[in-house]
Amino acid sequence: MRSLLTFLSVSLLATGTFYLLPPEAQATQEIVSSDSSRVVLMNNSTGLSAPIELKTTRVIQRETLPNTEYRSYSSESKIEVTAQDLLSVGAITPKQFQQLSNGTGVSLMSTGSETKTEYPLTATVGLDYDLRGTGGNKKIRVNRVFGSTSYSYPTDIYQRALVAGQGAWGHVLKKNNAPSPFSYTTGWGWYDAIPGKLGAHAILDVTFSPSGMAKNTLTVEFYPLGS
Repeated sequence: MRSLLTFLSVSLLATGTFYLLPPEAQATQEIVSSDSSRVVLMNNSTGLSAPIELKTTRVIQRETLPNTEYRSYSSESKIEVTAQDLLSVGAITPKQFQQLSNGTGVSLMSTGSETKTEYPLTATVGLDYDLRGTGGNKKIRVNRVFGSTSYSYPTDIYQRALVAGQGAWGHVLKKNNAPSPFSYTTGWGWYDAIPGKLGAHAILDVTFSPSGMAKNTLTVEFYPLGS
């Protein structure tokens, strides 16, 4: 399946910063508006393409600093490439479609991230991961941990503390002073896909101080199977 996906590309037109592309996909990314996104899967060999649903949840809260009003928000977006999507662009045969649909050991690649902003800092953390199986037999393999920080006002960054893992009793990656941006390949194997905070996760704590303001900590968390 990986060799088939090598011939696919994903084009993403989206708001903000997203890290949503399967590892084998080559893609372009462009900010086009404040509230809309579009994803297209294309078979580079045949030219066939299909739209892909971009699942986005965003919560916005307004807070106030002395003499300054700003928005503090978090957002999460995911791309799910289904067996039907692959079949529709000619990337798999009908027989392979049946294998994927039945969950017979074939894995699907995904990328997801979470972003939070607390004036003037924006932090992102995410995972590249594979999923296979169905029901109680579902497995996950975390392949890469990535993230970044940026700010819109002079700011001191004291620490970027990163913790990522496969789940309870699984592999764990810890970095007390991660750079920005960062990207770590894990080399981990398959593990039980547990939903919630005991499952696969990536957590980034950023301690920062905008010029002339007090020190603060921004925490951003990503759970590929939901929190």
